[in-house]
Amino acid sequence: MRLPVPAVAACILGGCYELPHPVFDTGHRAPIAGTYQCQGLMRSSRETITETSTGLIWKDYRYANGKETLTLRKLPGTHYAAEFQSDRGTILAFLDVASPQRFAIRVPDLMTEGSAIDALAAKHRIKASPSTQNQDFFAISGVDTDMTAFITAHTPNLLTTVMQCDRIDS
Repeated sequence: MRLPVPAVAACILGGCYELPHPVFDTGHRAPIAGTYQCQGLMRSSRETITETSTGLIWKDYRYANGKETLTLRKLPGTHYAAEFQSDRGTILAFLDVASPQRFAIRVPDLMTEGSAIDALAAKHRIKASPSTQNQDFFAISGVDTDMTAFITAHTPNLLTTVMQCDRIDS
């Protein structure tokens, strides 16, 4: 699933992370397969998301829309960390899957929660710098286990919603 253009633009107001490579070995399942109408800050888009899985006992789930692949990691409540892999690299955002009919794309709220996010990065030994590949993104680096711990430590209060997606198929 691609990070829709309005969500990418919203990274200017929040903060999308760019990863040096994927850090999630396996993907968790979420009820997001289907066709959605997504509304963001500057425009809307229609997204069709497909789900694939591998494995018999321990399933590995991936989601796709076009050329992009999405790997999810379940967080507490209805939230997921979402790794978007495409020709632009590996980008991280978050999903709040309130129901099988609706989800929100969320990004770190650097405008109001910057100090808390900086403290979280320091706690997990994460280095952040402006991305050289994706303008207005933050490239994060560190040992994979530290990056995973940093990503999964994001609580809903550290995030801001940049797009809502409502299911339009049955």
